[in-house]
Amino acid sequence: MTARTRIFISFRTDDGDAHAAHLDHRLSELFGAGQVFRSSRVIRAGVPFRQALEEGLASARITLVLIGRGWADLSVLSRPGDWVRREVRESLEAGIPVVPVLLDKATMPLPGEIPEDLHDLLGRQYRPLRNRLFDDDFRALAASLHESAPELAARHFTAAHPVLGAQSPPSALLRAEHAVVPFHGRAPELAELTAWRDQPGGLAVAVVTGPAGQGKTRLAAELCARTTRGRTSAVPWVAGPLDPAAAPSAVAALSDSGIPMLAVFDQAEESVARIAEVLTALARRRPGAARARVLLIARTAGPWLERLTDEVHPWASAEVLAARQLVLTGVPDGVDTAFEQALGAYAKRLGITVPQPPPPAPAHLARPLDVHTAALLTLSGMPIDSLLIEERRYWSRSAGEFDLDRPGRLRLAATVAATTLYGGQHRAAALAVLTALLTFQQEPGGVVDSYLRWVMHLYPAGDAPAGTTAPHALRPDRVGEDHVARTVLDQPDLIDAARMADFDQKHRALLVLGNASARHPALTEPIRRLIEIDPVNLVVDAMSLLSSLEAREPTLGAVTRLVDRGVAPLVLYRVLDSVPAELPECAALVRSTVRRLSMAGADDLTMAVGSRLLARSLLVTGQTADALRASARAVELARDDPMRALALHVHADALAAVGRTDESAAALAEAIRLLADMLPPPGKPPEEPSEALRSYAASGRFADPERLLRTLVEDSPDHRELRDELRERDRLRRLGPPSSAPDTPRPAAGDSLVAALGLTEEMLPGADVTAPMLLAAARRAGLPARVVRVAATEALGFEAADREWCLYRDPATHHGWFAAPLHRDEFGEPTIPGDRQLLLGAADPDTMLAEAIAWITEPEEPTGWMRLL
Repeated sequence: MTARTRIFISFRTDDGDAHAAHLDHRLSELFGAGQVFRSSRVIRAGVPFRQALEEGLASARITLVLIGRGWADLSVLSRPGDWVRREVRESLEAGIPVVPVLLDKATMPLPGEIPEDLHDLLGRQYRPLRNRLFDDDFRALAASLHESAPELAARHFTAAHPVLGAQSPPSALLRAEHAVVPFHGRAPELAELTAWRDQPGGLAVAVVTGPAGQGKTRLAAELCARTTRGRTSAVPWVAGPLDPAAAPSAVAALSDSGIPMLAVFDQAEESVARIAEVLTALARRRPGAARARVLLIARTAGPWLERLTDEVHPWASAEVLAARQLVLTGVPDGVDTAFEQALGAYAKRLGITVPQPPPPAPAHLARPLDVHTAALLTLSGMPIDSLLIEERRYWSRSAGEFDLDRPGRLRLAATVAATTLYGGQHRAAALAVLTALLTFQQEPGGVVDSYLRWVMHLYPAGDAPAGTTAPHALRPDRVGEDHVARTVLDQPDLIDAARMADFDQKHRALLVLGNASARHPALTEPIRRLIEIDPVNLVVDAMSLLSSLEAREPTLGAVTRLVDRGVAPLVLYRVLDSVPAELPECAALVRSTVRRLSMAGADDLTMAVGSRLLARSLLVTGQTADALRASARAVELARDDPMRALALHVHADALAAVGRTDESAAALAEAIRLLADMLPPPGKPPEEPSEALRSYAASGRFADPERLLRTLVEDSPDHRELRDELRERDRLRRLGPPSSAPDTPRPAAGDSLVAALGLTEEMLPGADVTAPMLLAAARRAGLPARVVRVAATEALGFEAADREWCLYRDPATHHGWFAAPLHRDEFGEPTIPGDRQLLLGAADPDTMLAEAIAWITEPEEPTGWMRLL
């Protein structure tokens, strides 16, 4: 029986074909072209149309009947073989939803205008589709279709998982998506994520972090399951891992059509560019679009989040900055309870009985995956550390089914390890790596191909039939990483196979080894050997991965060893360009790189850059005296203005660190002067200064360099304000670090906001102080603050045209300060979005320091807001 998985569009060629084409295009964007049947598009030339139409009708989950003003013609509908009549009649008889869609000024037919076997259509709720109001009508229609068949959008937008079958490998029982062990515990985290999902507002981001095996993916899957299972809104949610093939514009179109979405990105640190595209598309939706929630899962939170903030459109960077963050630790409900539950679940799945009395949980189980692995192995009577032994036995048993040539233990292990380590977007890429393994040297191509077919059958990708796509990997991730680590240390030639890998495969290998090194520190040397194969590119890759690794030392040590052993100057330059000097662990690598460059006779400009980075790195590690010497050397060597400004900026920080504040202020002032003097006159495109400011911002002085650049240069019509903006921003930045105390008191409405923010009189509201400045000050003071932006204001300025703004608090939550551009009504009275308490701002110019409280309202649906937490 054919599965009903399509939206069938029934139309008459001369009475709705244009509408049908437009509707097909829009529906295909939301539900996938393969799930929408319009005969003119689907039926190819030369294909028997009768058979194609019959197959289309048999696969219809919903039928849309497009009714124009000439559709209800009894003489036409009564003709023998009229396909429109047959399409409607068979859809009605099938018992599926049949939706009349009235085009433009068409009306529902009268009983006498259509054959009797179509009369059931007259009792169906119709939907209008008018050219003049097409977008509005389409949104209502799409929401209605989604409510009737929510699985269609879910199938198009969420990634599918392999099916757990009777012949699946033992490791498959541990995978989070199969949920063999019922979800338990994590009630506080689940409640917090549920509240985040249900909060008002169009777009919101959350980040869940924790080591491998901690239950991050399982928590996300449970949230998605409860979101789609329970009716949390009038229209069902689409929730799950976002399909890599889903276009960002289609994701935004889904929400624009009134369908709420919860998109999950696992291993988010490896998908920054993709996430940025999706968030940017979502931020550009129309006002009033359905809720969109983006849940990011990563092992750690670090510079990758800052990169994401820089890469997204400024309208979306606010949501990244405001992302709710959860860190998973420990075993929910305790090890003993979790072990007992896992024993029962696996015993039921395997059809065996739990020994009585139940065996106790082994000691030293720190993560849910450890507990589940121990329970599974306890039932099989195997030692706790031997899941991989059982997995290898499974490989040996399944090898016979594929008639593999000499399926020895080392060859099978190398095949699985290579596909897990390198992966491959296509079958050919995976085959190239396998061919390079020592175990397959001198073997004919057919032998290698048979092993690839075997591993593709064991670990298929998604819900594709086994053997039809490039292999997935041994999972859960931690199990696969452990197998790769042991195999690489036992068979070093696995690293040499990277010479046949493409860049994406090498990148994956670096990530897998870096993640595995947290539990296998001996991988430092294999990581070094991998980077040595393509050092110019892979040192940059290694540096970018550092922030996402549980343990940075092995990867960092591998690059340091590579530098110490001597590499080409170009590789040293690449290290210098990419090393995250803000990480304390990088100090030794920066020092080694600078020393090697000096020995290689690098020019003054290169040494200035190196000395500046060394100074920055030494400041992070608290070596202030050495940092001062390095920054002074950088200033001495930097002769052109951009580089000298960068060096002066670091030198100012080093001087301040040793207490020489006057000299620090002078160095900072000189840096600002150099940058400001490089600005072109108003109206001239900022080419070279843009690059200079890009470097200046990227030096670490600002948390959001790209936005600073656009605000001060690219999006600013008048560059003369740059000097004042820079000075004000630096002054506010020096208000001090944010408080780390969890119980930081929140000032009440009657407290002095000026004192709470640490502002001085000269920083008070006026023509030279903008909402972002106060926002930065509030954050530095440890206060939760956000900016409400209205579309009519400048794209990144957050202030109204007259530069008036105000700061207010939310009386509903009694904490949190809000900065917003000030708007005035037709009588000149100030209005602010929402029901808020005005605390401070240009609305009270005569008494700036008075904490006047006023209740101010604005129309219920202001347009184009975004929230910045």
